[in-house]
Amino acid sequence: MNNNYKKIEEILEELYLIDSNFRQYDGELKKLIKKLLAIKPDSKFDDNFKAELKIKLLKRIEEIKSQEKIGISKFFDFLFNPKLSYAFSGAILSVLLLIPAIYYVNKSGYLFGQPELDLSPMFSIDSVSDNAFGSLRSIEQVQELGRGGDGSIQEGQVSAPQVMPPEFVSYNYVYKGDDLVLEQDKVEVLKRKKGGGERSGIMNLVNSLDFGIMNLSTFKNSKLSMISFVQDIDFGYGVSVNFSESSVSIHENWETWQYETRSVPTPLEISDVPGDEKLIEMANNFIKEHGINLSMYGDPEVEHSWKTNVPERILVLYPLVINDYYVYDQWGNKFGLRVDVNIRVMKVSGVYNLTSQNYEKSLYEAEMDFAEILKVAGKGGISLMRFPSSGKTVDVEIGTPTLVYMKTWNIQSTETNELLVPAFLFPITKQPEEGTMYQNNIIVPLAKEILFESENHGPVFLLETEQ
Repeated sequence: MNNNYKKIEEILEELYLIDSNFRQYDGELKKLIKKLLAIKPDSKFDDNFKAELKIKLLKRIEEIKSQEKIGISKFFDFLFNPKLSYAFSGAILSVLLLIPAIYYVNKSGYLFGQPELDLSPMFSIDSVSDNAFGSLRSIEQVQELGRGGDGSIQEGQVSAPQVMPPEFVSYNYVYKGDDLVLEQDKVEVLKRKKGGGERSGIMNLVNSLDFGIMNLSTFKNSKLSMISFVQDIDFGYGVSVNFSESSVSIHENWETWQYETRSVPTPLEISDVPGDEKLIEMANNFIKEHGINLSMYGDPEVEHSWKTNVPERILVLYPLVINDYYVYDQWGNKFGLRVDVNIRVMKVSGVYNLTSQNYEKSLYEAEMDFAEILKVAGKGGISLMRFPSSGKTVDVEIGTPTLVYMKTWNIQSTETNELLVPAFLFPITKQPEEGTMYQNNIIVPLAKEILFESENHGPVFLLETEQ
């Protein structure tokens, strides 16, 4: 053992040669070494152990420097408290022994190694070969009744009514804009890159734990698909991190949001809705408090499509902007970071569509005939509900389009890809006098393969409202 301590002194001297200021932590570092050797007295003092110990000491120095207000001695007293060690000795030993090994192997500077999930604020687009994403046509069309191939409602989509009402108003979209000449024979389609699961440090830590009723390490070659946790405080939140989708969502921890009795709540009035400035202020404060990066998003907007039926939660949208173009969904609505504000308690209740912004781009054949694009726009785009023809036909005027990205889900046999397809956004410049329209725009993708799918679409019919 004395020989080991001599070698430890040599390691410390090597550290002090790196930075003489490290000597001020000499006492605490030696205390840590003694504790670790007491926990694992049979450690072989070979080159690997020496390297791991050196990295561990460097890591502890950084922790000491960043947490001096807490006090390193108090931290060690807590960590090696006899009661704590008795209750959680297995888990603590696993963590203590795993940290330096993972750090040493990965050499990344991350406590548990570099995770495969990338939710950094960095934006990237990697070029790949033409038509690299395969067919842009889904096996089961995403736009069919606003549902995905598995019957589930997809983000940004709406479901169709279950019962067909007896009367309809048919809308014919009439173009009143400028004539456009299309010159590009190909368009750049973007596919968002996802994590695919986390295999590095975090998963290694999970696999190292034995919870008593089962040993997780028996599940070999595993990857972590999701983690979640909740706050156990009044109006606490739940947070879910999806490694496979490279996304994070925040929602109410409903057990701590019991702000009403079980009786039917009093309906909200328009007078209960705060002004847009107040709603945006609450959303901004929440985002700032939790360090959510907004570098890829435009100025926030309050969603007002609820008309007169006041909902409990009102959406503040931070529109996604890629390559200076706004992103829209298939129904012509801006897509981006959603922040829901609960106006009964005047608190943010959720954050959604927070994802990584790393893409691949591939060239696909573009539609160059503007008349073909107008033909699809005249039917209302590719994603509206359609019913058999009956009732009145009313003209709706649409104006000169702007170039945007259309977000769509491409469902294949083994995966669902998120695509951004260049598209024309036609503004509705004159609303019809009859019926109720919930759209302000008509969106038409410029990729010929997707546009072809809309050629057999019939006219659009929206429900006539009682006057």
